[in-house]
Amino acid sequence: MYPITATVYHEKYAGFFRADPFLHISTFGGSEIGCFAALEVLRISRRKQFLDRVNRMEDFFTRQFTALSKKYPSAVLRPRGLGLMMGLEFKNEGTALLVMKMLFDKGVYLVYSGNDSKVLQFMPPLIITVAQGGEIVRCLESVMKALEER
Repeated sequence: MYPITATVYHEKYAGFFRADPFLHISTFGGSEIGCFAALEVLRISRRKQFLDRVNRMEDFFTRQFTALSKKYPSAVLRPRGLGLMMGLEFKNEGTALLVMKMLFDKGVYLVYSGNDSKVLQFMPPLIITVAQGGEIVRCLESVMKALEER
């Protein structure tokens, strides 16, 4: 991972930034290595097979999370998301935080949503493999089973 930033704004604000171009600066700005890395990410992400793979992984996780919501209906309300920016919505306050802690103990780092504490965010890297995804799902399954047995 290499830090880089970009400022994106509507054209109606262009005059503001032209008047004072140093108003928005960053410690991550102007890095040749960061720019090269960003260009490489853009090059790779434009490949059709890359997006096809991301879509396949979205389908994989949607199926797995939907199955978990059916298997543990007392805890999991539903999966939600777009692409690989996903979440699991739980029925009760505090469940996402508890699941987050239990997954962390198994080596899986997820966070609950800052604007909805019933949702556990799931945003894997776009290059995640089915094997890696399967391991995450197995860990999540074992956590859900442990919660059910409490």
